[in-house]
Amino acid sequence: MKFTELRKSVETISEAKPSEFQRQYLTSEYQENLKRLKGQYVAYLSEDLLEAPLPLALKDWLTPNYYDSSNEHARECLELCMEVAHLYGRRIKPWTDSALKCYDNFILKHLQEDLGERVGIPEGRVKEREVYSQLMHLGDANRDIGQAFHNIYQLRNGFQHIQVRDDRGHLVPMRYTQARYNQSRDQIVAWFRQALRGMVVWMGERE
Repeated sequence: MKFTELRKSVETISEAKPSEFQRQYLTSEYQENLKRLKGQYVAYLSEDLLEAPLPLALKDWLTPNYYDSSNEHARECLELCMEVAHLYGRRIKPWTDSALKCYDNFILKHLQEDLGERVGIPEGRVKEREVYSQLMHLGDANRDIGQAFHNIYQLRNGFQHIQVRDDRGHLVPMRYTQARYNQSRDQIVAWFRQALRGMVVWMGERE
């Protein structure tokens, strides 16, 4: 699906300075732009990250087992920011959480349905990192996709560890500056783009 017309309609928001953009967060205009997607949130988010159209309908490739979950998590990303180029500061934390949950479904679908792999530990809870490692062990392009997600996972976890020990051994708050958040955002978005380009190849193989 192409979203060129919608992208033009949000230019007034997207081109705003960060502080101006944040003040417009979820205004009536912003909500209207979400409605114009007609529920196709994961397609919009994916094309924004890829900076290119998708080769096929995601709903067909993901299948109902995974699509609805991914779509809801994609909506959470878009509610934080319609375009990743204008994702600033602390919003990268909840955005990354939702984006990982969205695209974890892509990995699970590929491993289980495309490749026939068994995922997880019997009688145990499947952990994100274990799934990424399983993908990495397949080698080649799968290894690169799994590594990208592993990197995102580790950086995301760094947001949760908000205390460090000082010279006296005391736990003190660790300060994340705006610049540091934005640097993390650049790395996370770059890894998602790398991974999604590989995932597009998966989709082409199953056409």
